[in-house]
Amino acid sequence: MKYISSFYFGFEAFSVNQWKEVDEIECDAPNPEEDCAFLDGRDVLDFYAHDEDRLPFDLGMLLALAVGFRFIGYLCVYFRARRSY
Repeated sequence: MKYISSFYFGFEAFSVNQWKEVDEIECDAPNPEEDCAFLDGRDVLDFYAHDEDRLPFDLGMLLALAVGFRFIGYLCVYFRARRSY
């Protein structure tokens, strides 16, 4: 079910775009290595299991879902209109 949701692919694409170039996340803890959940953008992407290499695939799937759902909608309207005449 998650593979036909635009939120699944959109969230991963947004996360990769947002975090891929973040080199450092500021943390005021005395020992940042142990006390902070994320030290850089790569840590955030790893936590959510997002991969930078899948960004083109995610964008392609967003496009495919948009076109696919619109095509299904067109077919529904087409057959509904054809049946009414």
